[in-house]
Amino acid sequence: MSSLSASDSGVPVVLVRSCQQEVSPVKLHDRVACKVSGFYLSHFKRCAICKECDVEPDNLIADVDVHNMVYNSGTENFKGCRIPVESGLKIAFWRSQLCNYSDSSICDLLEFGFPIGLTESTLLNFEGCKNHQGASDFPSQIADYLSLECKEKCISGPFRSNPFNHNMVLSPLNSVPKRDSSKRRIILNLSWPVSRSVNDFIPKNQYLGEPFELHFPSVDALVELIRIKGPGCLLFKKDLQRA
Repeated sequence: MSSLSASDSGVPVVLVRSCQQEVSPVKLHDRVACKVSGFYLSHFKRCAICKECDVEPDNLIADVDVHNMVYNSGTENFKGCRIPVESGLKIAFWRSQLCNYSDSSICDLLEFGFPIGLTESTLLNFEGCKNHQGASDFPSQIADYLSLECKEKCISGPFRSNPFNHNMVLSPLNSVPKRDSSKRRIILNLSWPVSRSVNDFIPKNQYLGEPFELHFPSVDALVELIRIKGPGCLLFKKDLQRA
């Protein structure tokens, strides 16, 4: 589990406390509903149990509870708890269109999330992580980035201390200039430290135990598509800013 470390950039952090009552997950239509986090199917609701606590339930607590529930299950979310992740994808439509696809299990990953494939996670417990100079020199842009990512529910936090029931990894932030823009590109450096980083423990040639090769589209592949479609074919390019 990789986490953003915002303290070095001057971004204020808050202490998040979790509900002290016991988590009581129940099965509901093969989905897990957590009564403490208020997580019910694919959306959040205020938790009746937490109303009796001195902690106001919010998405931060819900995120932590759901993560701990999946972690304690001992397997990937799409295999065990099967708690849907929030997205704009119309999963039912994807399933209907890919029902005869050779690898239709991709729909489970779209609905319940893609595991990062990390191995040897017990070796990953970094302390004293500091953000790179590209982050510490531009605290306002780092703060804007973290605020936007939280708003879009791509990350959770900030946390003053580890909110999970196991060790976590701190990976440093960095930033680099964007071409033809005053904004900077924010980077979470999962390749630090060298030889002991998160990326070092993600196999390059397999995914979830299956052989895997990644090939990005090449210019030659584009030329071949044009040749196949013939003169007059139309091309378009789309930049997915939040892919």
